[in-house]
Amino acid sequence: MEGAAPVVSRDHLKLLALLCVSPVVLWLAAEVTARVDDRIRHDVPVLASPERERELTLHDEFGVRGRPHGVFKKWRLNAFGFRGPRLRASRVPAVHG
Repeated sequence: MEGAAPVVSRDHLKLLALLCVSPVVLWLAAEVTARVDDRIRHDVPVLASPERERELTLHDEFGVRGRPHGVFKKWRLNAFGFRGPRLRASRVPAVHG
């Protein structure tokens, strides 16, 4: 028969479905694994979408500075927005001159 549509077997359809679904399942498994790893290692909520700019920096009228108590991956900022141990608030001696 001339002009007849080619016949697609059921096995070909199964293979096509497998090739289409496999990358999606692989991506989903990788994403879930990364989220669980972030939760265990860095205490990041599972549904969060952390990024360095938003987690560690604060934009205010003075410019860009460290966000107090900011956390991103291995970096943790103190109450003043600096990396390192807690700073003591002390009075600066007055300079007379």
